[in-house]
Amino acid sequence: MRLTSEQPADPGEFRVFNQMTESFTVTEIAKVVATSYPGEASIENIENPRVEAETHYYNVVHSGLVELGLAPHRLSETLITSMFDVAERYKHRVDREALLPLVNWRRTTNRVRPAEPQPDWDADWLVSPDR
Repeated sequence: MRLTSEQPADPGEFRVFNQMTESFTVTEIAKVVATSYPGEASIENIENPRVEAETHYYNVVHSGLVELGLAPHRLSETLITSMFDVAERYKHRVDREALLPLVNWRRTTNRVRPAEPQPDWDADWLVSPDR
């Protein structure tokens, strides 16, 4: 935001900035994570639920912010390994059933995951000092 506000567009100029510095396929990022993980890790491939080619051309242009002076921070093994501690700390919160897709775009009907019960939100809870 700072880079674009310090270097505004010319009057009448329309600019689009893709806020990314690199892209990965799902398989590529899975391999990076699996090889960085200190324990045993495996990659499980599932059938693609979407109606699309398994491989397709994706070439998003993301040079605009770099041209304004952005110094990209690329995904590094250090960042990935730092996330393992966070994942370990909160693994008890993971609902493994929610990780797999329910919708298959090739079918005319799909099963639905039951809704989770929602907490009873009230004003007392919102202002409670011990929440």
